[in-house]
Amino acid sequence: MREKLDHMKILGAKLQIVPSESGGMTEKLTRDMIEAARIIAANTGAFWTDQMNNKDPLPAYHQLAEEIWIQTGGELEGFVQSVGTAASLRGTGEGLRRHYEKIRLVAVEPAESLVLSGGAPGSHKIDGNGTELSKRATAL
Repeated sequence: MREKLDHMKILGAKLQIVPSESGGMTEKLTRDMIEAARIIAANTGAFWTDQMNNKDPLPAYHQLAEEIWIQTGGELEGFVQSVGTAASLRGTGEGLRRHYEKIRLVAVEPAESLVLSGGAPGSHKIDGNGTELSKRATAL
């Protein structure tokens, strides 16, 4: 995480750190970060991608699927992706299914936060994965 923050600073970003009570990714931290981004955008006029509601990245994932398909020579029966909102799994899966309808798509999540498996969200160290918001992945 420190490397990400340092890299953003080098690129000239002004950082607003949103603290996590447990030091890990949690549902509360995700919601707090979303609210902080909303406020920054409202107060500054900054563009906010709003990844939880933005479908614009899906075409990029379709292109990723094309690259994967080409690089594997079409020898692909499954695709596994860790998920948060599941946009990457959804978009890549859609693109791969254009080539092979029966491809198996598998969403994975941190063992500490088994939301997709019917458990409770928990604290872990994987940015953007396995929070309550991962339930959106079940729409696949």
